[in-house]
Amino acid sequence: MTLSERLARARERHGEAEQRELQMANIATIVVFGGLALVVATGLGWLTLPPRWVLLAALALFAPVAFVRSRWARTRRRAQYAVDWQERAEARQADNFEFGQPDGSDFIDRSHEYAYDLDLFGPHSVFHRLNACHTGLGRAALSDALKGTNQVEDLAVPQSAVRELVAKVDEREALEVELRSMIERAGRGADDLAGQTMGLVEWARGPSPEPSPP
Repeated sequence: MTLSERLARARERHGEAEQRELQMANIATIVVFGGLALVVATGLGWLTLPPRWVLLAALALFAPVAFVRSRWARTRRRAQYAVDWQERAEARQADNFEFGQPDGSDFIDRSHEYAYDLDLFGPHSVFHRLNACHTGLGRAALSDALKGTNQVEDLAVPQSAVRELVAKVDEREALEVELRSMIERAGRGADDLAGQTMGLVEWARGPSPEPSPP
């Protein structure tokens, strides 16, 4: 599947989730106002229904609608993350690296033996073109790799991992969506994002789970 096809598919999923979320929001609004109208009508004596039961019935209808809407809202946000990822990939193919990622200026070290001379950091630098990190830990790891801080004894190992990941586009997209979701939760007061990232790293370093029986 080409990049344009993947982007079209991601946009289609986002549009469907957005439409479903809007439908549930409209239904929730109808339930709320319908319940209030019944309560008012009962209070004015136009209906003989007990107001308490009318209100409880409206709440009983509203709760599942609100829950379903929240699930579609979550689906819509995750679909948007996938769209963003594909659009950034499209921008990279067009040699456009100005879509908001940090350029690594904070890692500039004039005393480094080659980093400053080779423009490893800063606008239009190597870091700027390579950076797809969402966390400070990831950017620091990329900086260390470019500076040669962490020497790798056997380059064949990371090279093999990169070649394997190149073919696993769906898995990389899923990881991108999960990372964006972690950032969203952290912004809403969840645990420290760095801690969550390290937890994900430790999980990735662990043994692969046993395959589920057919």
